[in-house]
Amino acid sequence: MANFNIDYLVVAGGGAGGSGYRSGGGGSGVLKSSYSIQGGAQAQASALSLATGGSGYTITVGNGGNYVLNANGSNGGDSVFESITSLGGGGGGGPYLATSPGSSGGTGGGGAGYNGTTNAGGSANGSPAYGFAGGAGSGTTTQCGGGGGGAGAVGKAGGGSGTDGYGGIGIENNITGTLLYYAGGGGGGNYTSGNVTAGG
Repeated sequence: MANFNIDYLVVAGGGAGGSGYRSGGGGSGVLKSSYSIQGGAQAQASALSLATGGSGYTITVGNGGNYVLNANGSNGGDSVFESITSLGGGGGGGPYLATSPGSSGGTGGGGAGYNGTTNAGGSANGSPAYGFAGGAGSGTTTQCGGGGGGAGAVGKAGGGSGTDGYGGIGIENNITGTLLYYAGGGGGGNYTSGNVTAGG
């Protein structure tokens, strides 16, 4: 059997946002690619060597996280292509009276806003190579939850203007022939307007 090299782009499922006022946005899933990485935490990886005439290849597409009533959103699922595994994103923190931050995952979800207490964002699973952490939630009733971490940048902390809490930006990649952003973080919940701030 002959071997051949392929390029790949493997993106895991994103975490769900938290439930409740000023909840944090979900973190993006990790992006791993052998093709044209443009910035962000991830380094460009080597092409994958596959054999012709094999019995098939293992492919798992990670689902997005699930909404959980009055709790943190759940983490996204991992995506797998043969030996390449991308970790799912962390769920966003919530509800607004809770003190727990967003969950850790491939990237962390943002922390929910909490009256009188600044709430930390979720971590990036202990290594910058897995993406970026979520932004912190703010400590007053008029502020919004932090944005979820993206593959290319941290989520922004919630702020009193009601315009903060943006999700972290994703990573540019043109494996499809068009330069696109992949794996951006979700925006945090905005108590003042009732809207969700922009994702990455």
